[in-house]
Amino acid sequence: MPEDRFQVSQSPVFQVEKGKGCNAMIAFEGAQDSVNVFLGGVGVASFSNDRTNPPQTFAQIAPQGTTSMEWVSNRFSATSAALGDINVTFQTIGNSPTRSSLVLIPERSGNLLPARMVNTLYFEMSIPSQGITVFNKDPLVLESRSINANAETFRLDPRFVRDPEAVPRRLQAFATGEREPVFLPVGNHQQRRPVFLYSKENPDQRVATIFDSTVHVIPHYGLELALISSSRVDEQIVAEVEVENLTQVAQEVHWFVDGIHNLTVTSHPVGSAYLGARNGADSRFRLKVSGRRKNPDEPLGQLDCLVVGVTNRPESIDDFVSDCILLSVE
Repeated sequence: MPEDRFQVSQSPVFQVEKGKGCNAMIAFEGAQDSVNVFLGGVGVASFSNDRTNPPQTFAQIAPQGTTSMEWVSNRFSATSAALGDINVTFQTIGNSPTRSSLVLIPERSGNLLPARMVNTLYFEMSIPSQGITVFNKDPLVLESRSINANAETFRLDPRFVRDPEAVPRRLQAFATGEREPVFLPVGNHQQRRPVFLYSKENPDQRVATIFDSTVHVIPHYGLELALISSSRVDEQIVAEVEVENLTQVAQEVHWFVDGIHNLTVTSHPVGSAYLGARNGADSRFRLKVSGRRKNPDEPLGQLDCLVVGVTNRPESIDDFVSDCILLSVE
């Protein structure tokens, strides 16, 4: 029996090639002024609603009409002058009615994009400086017209204009127009209506309201994740991953590891690192990640994956850097 290992997944079941910058206006109960926060995030969405017979190609996925996806990993973070560090984790577990999801409504039959995309999001937001964690009872609904990224997407991106060498290697052919991605949706998602936030400690206590937010979905830029090695050790799948800074300025980055489907994370789930400017001796950082079967009696399948994501905590979309890879079992 072959030994289980991780590989960087290219499965069309998952969508990992985009980062997300979010401008959010939050009004806290009793405060005179609202707070404007910019959060950077990455996540993985999946077409794998049918876990027993997942699609293998986009030809199988391309809908004749409306289709749905599930968020299987989705995190945002920020450092606000008013609030300090902020961490947002979206609900992605099981078949709960508060699981985050999205729906694509294609403009043309048989094509995934362009499409109207509707995100329905449930999350927890922790603000350590305030000693609170809040959550939403009603969904945060975001809507956009999403198109497939192409070379113009990169040419219009001020980050790319400023430094075209900072595109992750696997996306460079898209940036130059040599190839077009099969499915890389980009667009600006607008919040439909205000959403109340409640204290996790006291769920009846309303703490704040998000009354305006825009999520800018754009290709990854500025950072690159690479799988260095992987092995199976004591019923765990262990991998070493390298984070590289592709930009000309030093970055403080924040990384996370999530398990998907049958894998649970056994390594540190979150952390941070300082990366020097591009090509410097300190421009790279390595971390070990690992996962174990939730039920060791069940065999690992092609949907059992670890997500590794990394971002900075930017002040605006113009200095946002991110990358994300999916490690699946061979």
